[in-house]
Amino acid sequence: MTSFIQLLSKAHHLGAAWRRRGSSQWPVLPLPTLSVGNLAFGGRCKTPLVIDIVREAQSRGLRPGVLSRGYSRQGGRQAAPAAVPSRTRPSEQAAWLTEVGRQANLLGDEPALIAATTGCAVGVHADRVRAAETLLAVDEVDLFILDDGFQTPVQRQLDIVSLDLMRDPPFAYLDATREGTGSLKRASLAAIILPPEMAPSGVSRSNQELAGLPEGLDAMPIRRRGGRLLALKSGLEIDDKVLSRPLWLAAGVGQPESVAALMSDLGLTVSRVLPTRNHSPPHRSLLKELRESDALAVVTEKDAVGWAHRLLDDGLVLTLEIEGGQRLAARVLDGLRRHGMRTP
Repeated sequence: MTSFIQLLSKAHHLGAAWRRRGSSQWPVLPLPTLSVGNLAFGGRCKTPLVIDIVREAQSRGLRPGVLSRGYSRQGGRQAAPAAVPSRTRPSEQAAWLTEVGRQANLLGDEPALIAATTGCAVGVHADRVRAAETLLAVDEVDLFILDDGFQTPVQRQLDIVSLDLMRDPPFAYLDATREGTGSLKRASLAAIILPPEMAPSGVSRSNQELAGLPEGLDAMPIRRRGGRLLALKSGLEIDDKVLSRPLWLAAGVGQPESVAALMSDLGLTVSRVLPTRNHSPPHRSLLKELRESDALAVVTEKDAVGWAHRLLDDGLVLTLEIEGGQRLAARVLDGLRRHGMRTP
């Protein structure tokens, strides 16, 4: 398995290096731009970090616009650019799933989640330049945030790269990666995802755990934790009475067991982890088995739209919070200001 992962990673590294040869000629967007990305395929808290940065920008009186590929949107890469303007208020809690579902076909599930929960403007297209043009045609924004943008061929002022301390280089080599550790030299800040048992407050840039990062690369530890448990249909926090039923977890991530571990933050125990694909609805046979049992399905916010239309009235949503995310977002916005961005 390790040799296959190494071969797969090597092939992608060569392709990334070839595409980066002309990076000095990459297009420049008309506004200050930062990216949130990673080396691995999928995961690594990118969307929650984007949401934290958006909220920090909004708290400073800025109007951020998020640019995304729009993965899982209707039409895929062949779909035309799409954008939604910002709103003064994000969706009310009870209406969040309806709002996300309404936008998911147009934007994709994760961009729709960002738009619904923060109220910020979002533009989507595989070509981020076209996404930016489409967004600016419907709204005025002060800065662009590239979701999953570390490999995007667009110039920007800051690059935030998210690394799992237990799985990603330069600390570990357990998962295939899109780029090698040499690419970290162009990063502005590394968000180091710690295991659940390790608190960010106990880790500093000088710790041995962070050895191997390029010299001078700013690094900040973060940790996933379970937030709240919501009713899938209403978005309201659930009544404690339902917790007497078995909980089956469905998480479209590479390591669903890591999400199950977050349930312990809420004092909950997962009795079964259900197989489910990323950005995909549940299989009919799985739903049949679930409905014939007395169990409740628990899904992540990202997976909620695909499951909501297929479950009956039952179902729970586990929200994800990033410990250290607000502090990291503040550091990022301060960094943009040092690059000459004016704030209101």
